[in-house]
Amino acid sequence: MCIRDRYAQTGSFISILLVQIANAIVVKQRRLSLMYQGIRNGNLILGFSQELLLGIILSYVLPFNIALGTRDVTFMHFGIPGLLMTIFLVIYDEARTVSYTHLRAHETGRNLVCRLLLEKKK
Repeated sequence: MCIRDRYAQTGSFISILLVQIANAIVVKQRRLSLMYQGIRNGNLILGFSQELLLGIILSYVLPFNIALGTRDVTFMHFGIPGLLMTIFLVIYDEARTVSYTHLRAHETGRNLVCRLLLEKKK
């Protein structure tokens, strides 16, 4: 395995970690916006911290680099694709949540009954 493959493998791993964190934030904020609800779940924050710590250890600690064939990565290898996708996911979901909340605020009584009946069937 050449050195470039090791950079790509580790960069992809770190990008996956970042997108998993963004996905967890998006799933948690299904109805209320992140601006209003925040992240107050201690277990979720602990999980994010452990996941990032594991990624850092697997990327930068020499015995793990040798055993797993990983390399230390720079921002260019993981930051550009991983952080861009993470930021896109969070911004897209915030816009979706805010627009959903805004639309629900302007419901009429008839539309509200129809929506509640449809949600009840699910």
